[in-house]
Amino acid sequence: MPGDLTVAVERLLTEGGVLTGPLVPYADTDRPDGPLDTSAAAITAVALLKLARVPGPHARTYARRAGAILERLVRDHLSEPRPGRPAGMLLDGCYDAPRGLAVRHELVWGDFFLALALAALTGAADLTQV
Repeated sequence: MPGDLTVAVERLLTEGGVLTGPLVPYADTDRPDGPLDTSAAAITAVALLKLARVPGPHARTYARRAGAILERLVRDHLSEPRPGRPAGMLLDGCYDAPRGLAVRHELVWGDFFLALALAALTGAADLTQV
């Protein structure tokens, strides 16, 4: 990575809690009693999987953290099959917590990024092309 980008990535990862904070972040970091945001977690997992492809001392850490995030999402935040709703929807996404808009919902971008991350892990998607 170019120097400025490397610094930005390192800063985000260390100061943003991406590697040490909760696997599924709060929708509003100022409200730890508020809703989670699984779509943010799925997006983070894809970003970490992409970073893990860059050779360097932290690649395995990025991959492990992405795997832990995905495991949590799949284990705790997918819909169960029931009439009128299929299994496997990523629940607990949050569009706009301060306004209370689409809080604890299935969000299309959460489903997309979760599917992309899982496809990358199984070899069905190449993150260098997406």
